[in-house]
Amino acid sequence: ARRIAAAAAPARLRPVPALIWGAGGLVPGAGTLPDELLRRAGFSNSSAAYGLAQWDILPLEYLVARPPRVLLSTGLADVGGERLARHRAVRRLGARITLAPFAARLMNCGGPSIIAAMARLRAIRQNVGRQGVGA
Repeated sequence: ARRIAAAAAPARLRPVPALIWGAGGLVPGAGTLPDELLRRAGFSNSSAAYGLAQWDILPLEYLVARPPRVLLSTGLADVGGERLARHRAVRRLGARITLAPFAARLMNCGGPSIIAAMARLRAIRQNVGRQGVGA
């Protein structure tokens, strides 16, 4: 519990809109473990802005049309991620938003992976803060 709390963002920071985008466009929405981790790390989950349910699919076209400030993608972190990273639409997004790899294992279950997920989210949030966004 101490390590999770230590990875949480300071309360004074304004939440940064973010989205975890998994394989096939799977997105965790409100009430999921990844949603809670995002909130604790200083992000706001953008899934509701797309009208998504608790676990739902967000096509690439919708993501490109209205991207969040930070996109955490399992497709950039896991096997085959290099193909997603080379996708023209994703490369263009990278010029406007923060793209960050986020391993699927960090959002699939609780337990020890929560500590690693919070550490990864905290590192991404700190990087976004240094860029002057949302801080």
